Amino acid sequence: MINELKALAESHGDRIAIISIKQAKDILNDLAKYRNENDTQLSEYQKRILDMPNRFDAPAHMKSIIIAAVPRPAYAKVTWNLDRKQYNAFSGVAAASDRAAEYIAAAVRAAGFDINRETSLPLKRIAAHSGLGYYGRNNILYADGLGSAMALLAFTTDIPPQDSIWQEPSISLVCDGCKICETLCPTSAIVPGKFQIDSDRCLTKLNQGTEDFPDWVPRTAHHSTYYCLMCQARCPMNKGLEVIELTFNETETAYIMNSASYDDATDELKSKIALMTGFGKPEWVQRNLRVLFDAMDEGHVPKL
Repeated sequence: MINELKALAESHGDRIAIISIKQAKDILNDLAKYRNENDTQLSEYQKRILDMPNRFDAPAHMKSIIIAAVPRPAYAKVTWNLDRKQYNAFSGVAAASDRAAEYIAAAVRAAGFDINRETSLPLKRIAAHSGLGYYGRNNILYADGLGSAMALLAFTTDIPPQDSIWQEPSISLVCDGCKICETLCPTSAIVPGKFQIDSDRCLTKLNQGTEDFPDWVPRTAHHSTYYCLMCQARCPMNKGLEVIELTFNETETAYIMNSASYDDATDELKSKIALMTGFGKPEWVQRNLRVLFDAMDEGHVPKL
């Protein structure tokens, strides 16, 4: 069954790996130990991330974890139109995760097994252990041929685990001697000599809110609606990945800037929003775009 699932995923352009529930629980125990031993050194953001797996509680009959990597474009070049001005910036792009979840679940159930999608597992860590990917210097997961342009999904299933790849997480050899992401990080979140980034300085984390940005964030750092793309856009492991283009007209941009939800958006606008990452919180997007547009009105030209 596992080989059939892998072949099915590859036919869709995706990749999967499978590990035992015991191996997954070993990862969770290691992370809990790390959390406890480093409590005073971790930021509140890091603590929240490390506490997420505490909510994982697989039914007793489940035996394995399926981890899937679903590719997506590297990023989008986005043109916003507002008040007769044009703003050219960037955005992360969402993967077709729901599509992948549907065909994986359907195949497993058709073979007579149970499957549940899981949202509280440390996906990067499991993928790195399973051989599905490896870390970059920027603490982001990469996979051969996909780079970092992928979304990770996890499922519990009662498919019996077979012999699988199990390895310690590693940093790509491409990162040896390369300082591109470290140099380009606009907020100095990638600390020389450290594996963990300074998450409190990461622009992606700072973009998750409505409060004013700290004074130490340069106005020139802003370039995207949500994710910071600086450490990935010029990464050698992402060379040649697809880039898409999106344009929002005056009406669409004004709607996004002023709406508490997107429920009554046109179908065309909903399809554009669905392509972009970070739109789950309209108030975050509005704050980020407002700051970005103000900086561009002052002469800032976003570049990757």
